[in-house]
Amino acid sequence: MMTARVLNEGEHITCLLTPDTERKVVGTPVVKPQAWLWLGMALVIVGLLGVLLGLLYQQAQRQARADVSNLSLVLEARLSSSFRDTHAALHGIATGQSLEKLQDIFRQVDVGAHGVITLRRTDSPQTVLRVPAVENQAGPYQPDAIDRHLSEGVHEGTLVNRSRVDGIKRLYGFKQISGFPLVLVIGLASEDYLLSWKYTVIASSVVCGVLYLLIVGLTLRLQTNRIRRQQIMDELRHSAFHDELTGLPNRRYLLERVNQAINECGRGQRLTLLYVDVDNFKTINDSLGHVAGDTILERLAQRLVSLKPLVDTVARLSGDEFLVLVDDDDSARLTQRVEQILQVMRQPLELAGYTLSIGASIGIAVHPAHGHDFGSLLKAADTALAQAKRNGRNTWVFYEAAMGERELRFLYVQTELRQAFEQNELQVFYQPQIDLGTGAVIGAEALLRWPHPGLGSIAPGEFIPVAESSGLILPISRWLLSKVCHQAVAWQKAGFGELSVAMNCSAVQFRQGDLVNEVRRALHDSGLKPQLLELELTESILIENSDGVLETIRGLKALGVRMSIDDFGTGYSSMAYLKRFAVDKLKIDQSFVRGLLSNPQDAAIVQAVITLGHSFDMKVIAEGVETFDLLDALALRGCDEAQGYYYAKALSPGDFAVYMEGRTASPFAVERWV
Repeated sequence: MMTARVLNEGEHITCLLTPDTERKVVGTPVVKPQAWLWLGMALVIVGLLGVLLGLLYQQAQRQARADVSNLSLVLEARLSSSFRDTHAALHGIATGQSLEKLQDIFRQVDVGAHGVITLRRTDSPQTVLRVPAVENQAGPYQPDAIDRHLSEGVHEGTLVNRSRVDGIKRLYGFKQISGFPLVLVIGLASEDYLLSWKYTVIASSVVCGVLYLLIVGLTLRLQTNRIRRQQIMDELRHSAFHDELTGLPNRRYLLERVNQAINECGRGQRLTLLYVDVDNFKTINDSLGHVAGDTILERLAQRLVSLKPLVDTVARLSGDEFLVLVDDDDSARLTQRVEQILQVMRQPLELAGYTLSIGASIGIAVHPAHGHDFGSLLKAADTALAQAKRNGRNTWVFYEAAMGERELRFLYVQTELRQAFEQNELQVFYQPQIDLGTGAVIGAEALLRWPHPGLGSIAPGEFIPVAESSGLILPISRWLLSKVCHQAVAWQKAGFGELSVAMNCSAVQFRQGDLVNEVRRALHDSGLKPQLLELELTESILIENSDGVLETIRGLKALGVRMSIDDFGTGYSSMAYLKRFAVDKLKIDQSFVRGLLSNPQDAAIVQAVITLGHSFDMKVIAEGVETFDLLDALALRGCDEAQGYYYAKALSPGDFAVYMEGRTASPFAVERWV
């Protein structure tokens, strides 16, 4: 998988080869016969069998010769005794009576089914007696090999010869009977004394054949099992290193591949990791179903693979996330490639009668600038992907060191915030809200503060998003709700009148919390009148426009709680919100208030918000009022209420009490608490 060459100055090493990322289909195992092995085995078995049968054949021959020799000795003794007892002369042997006696002696000896015993004369080539006899033997007597041996003066011996009488091949033993001109010939037929050897040959051949077939069968079986075991191992490895749905390599595969390339090629390896996330894929799953979602992922995977050799490796990380490996580190070329990837993924996709246009966000990390191994590259690419999503999605972002610092800061703040909440380090400050018509303090906005012992004061704009993303916003909001309700009651008991308290609500409370019951419980526990509690809603809550949000707002209104829209005009403002949700107050964002005197557009927006609020019978409050001129301009335009540094900054509960005592002592004085 890897190649390498010497790195010259300014050059790069290419160590990545495009792998086969298609799904491997493992079929029925095919056993390839090892013919040479089995042929060699057969030759060995045949050779051993031949040697064994040859030894048995020689043993049978030796046994036959021994039998012939023993029979010759027995018959010679019997014939000699018979001849001496009868004092038979040579010419008397041919008489009928003597032949019958000799035949009886010969028949008592077993020479086999095809054996023969012959008595010959030595003085003339003539057979005296043959058992079994030959009927109708025609022609004159023809000398054979035995006769030739006798004529040469050999009186005893053995030889293998085919009979001149019946053509049967026999082992003949001849021996001259001492004292008589007669030769005793005993012939044992080969088909008799080799019969057991032939049976052995047949039996051995059958056994060896069966043994050979058994060995072949076992070999085939073992080879099949081995191939099947290897097939299972390949399947397990494929499953371990590939995604089941798309067949693409997975994170484990890419980890080994990237780390191996980096280890083998070192600093010369040019390598870029693209972290691709399909935008709004959850909406597709929720609307079309998970089966359709899986089909879309498979098609997107095919599109990414079709980009080869533009990309080197495509892997699926999880869900709707893909990893793309590119053997390049040039930013200009990478930008072109990423744009091509997005164009391919944006192409319309037909599914279930719908034409879908799917976008993606991409985070990019380059080796070695952003990491020296797969883990660090993946982390950097993930960080860049998060930034791409924050930038509006359907785009790409190269990793920067500052992103990593922000992510570390985010993680650190998340950990510290949980500890701060558990250790009661969070504080609530209150900024007075003034009625511009009377100049009286009518309420206060509760603002959450976090004085970190090491980092100093951490702004709400930093830790509130952290609390929302981690789910910690729910317990913090419950605590804050109870805190401000009890504080408002405490102010009443201190003689400051019925001051309203306003606090921001998070969108998470509407989606996950039980806000109506939490407010009901806080009002009941504190004894605060519902109309003195004001919940500020952001436009991000209203634009969801879901039945759940509407039901929650209706429940809060039923309790008597007042509602306001915070920072009206900075988001997706719509008069439909005012009509649908029937809020009580609009809050003009301080960015418009500060530009009221210098920017005609800001002045027009402020006037429009005031007019719009009054047309819906709502109060309008301006925040960020820092000068008397701003205050005067707001009053001239009909603004109802104001808050800001002109009156006081956000105060601790103790300072707020001192502030209220000062205003009570001098009701006509306008004091600045900065």
